[in-house]
Amino acid sequence: MVEQAERKPANADATGAGREGRPRLRMRFNQAGGGFDFAEEFRAQAFLRRLVIQPRRFYRAVPAVSAEIIIPATSGVVTAPCIITNGYIYQTITTVGLSGGRAAYNFTIITAGNYVIAGMVNALDGGENSFFVNIDAEPQGDYMLWDISPTSGFQQRTVSWYGNGPSSQFVPKVFNLGQGPHQLIIRGREANTLLQSVTISPYP
Repeated sequence: MVEQAERKPANADATGAGREGRPRLRMRFNQAGGGFDFAEEFRAQAFLRRLVIQPRRFYRAVPAVSAEIIIPATSGVVTAPCIITNGYIYQTITTVGLSGGRAAYNFTIITAGNYVIAGMVNALDGGENSFFVNIDAEPQGDYMLWDISPTSGFQQRTVSWYGNGPSSQFVPKVFNLGQGPHQLIIRGREANTLLQSVTISPYP
């Protein structure tokens, strides 16, 4: 049997394998039977060039950290006598107990833990400087009173609770919040205490 010259594909490389690493064909002329025998020859070199071993990657889980949540005061569900005007909320009258206006704000905590609330407020003096505040339930009277130190225009103040008095007992008021949805509830108390926004932050 006489072996003919080997025919290579047009895209064959120097090893005789196609550039795509495919098997090549050898043609042999069979004198006895007349015609050609085709024998597939697999090129190990081509296979090895195509074999890419990817290194294993190991990833360490990093706990999610809650960033501070900023909520415009005008974005909540606000009911009378609280009103929305000029980018803030307030009420024009002083009310007793929980008869004041109500503002509710939904938010979501990514990582369970301790949180504090700060408000961008305008509290002119000691007669116009308070709200009732709680999370996930209505504020319960003076115990949950936020007595705000007077400001000069809009300034940030951290939420405290009056508690059992005679001055604010929880400074700041720290809320332990689980992962998931929550609702901040603010009730009006004194007239002309202005609230522009609230910020909920991890503590400490």
